Amino acid sequence: MLTVNKPQGRNHLIFYLIFACVTLLLGIIDLSLPIWIKYCWWEIGLFDAQNISRIKVFPGTDSIETMHDKACGDLKNYVQRSCPSACDYLSNFKHAGVVMVVFGSLALISNLLNIVIVLMKLFKKKVRSILTINLCLPFVIWLIGFSIYAGVAHLGRIDAPVNKEEYNFDADDYTLKPGAAIAITLIPLYLASSLYGWLVIKRQLIGLK
Repeated sequence: MLTVNKPQGRNHLIFYLIFACVTLLLGIIDLSLPIWIKYCWWEIGLFDAQNISRIKVFPGTDSIETMHDKACGDLKNYVQRSCPSACDYLSNFKHAGVVMVVFGSLALISNLLNIVIVLMKLFKKKVRSILTINLCLPFVIWLIGFSIYAGVAHLGRIDAPVNKEEYNFDADDYTLKPGAAIAITLIPLYLASSLYGWLVIKRQLIGLK
């Protein structure tokens, strides 16, 4: 059986602790970012949308729901001639954002619990073996959350805009922005953290060599 001496075991715990703190910080930053995707005339976050066009009737920055109401009232036909199904997409973005905030927050809480567990071990406090199950949860929760977010928002299946000279205002195609990009980057980071935690840190936490 593979043996790990005490100094090496402590180094493993410290390395995991640093890694967990980095992913925790990235997750907090990610959920706080105002821009996750760009679509049509807006840069859209988890709750808010910002008007990036010269269309003055749209508010500068407001909730996705308010932007939806502005775009999909009297202006609906005007909006959807350039951005087909834009009203449906804006509604989807609103619901998807709520899902991501809920699951993302749960992943951060789970990650924070792992940090506390490792700190307990470093300070020679007893760690219950059942708590080691949590080592895999940040990855699972974040993956589920982002998968649902992408599914509800229909990312990858959003219709391209229709730009014609007589429409006056060009609309932008859907693209990923920093929020969504970091969320995707966090998936392999959480996976690496979970694998390292389950294969190495778990043995340290429950006192196995």
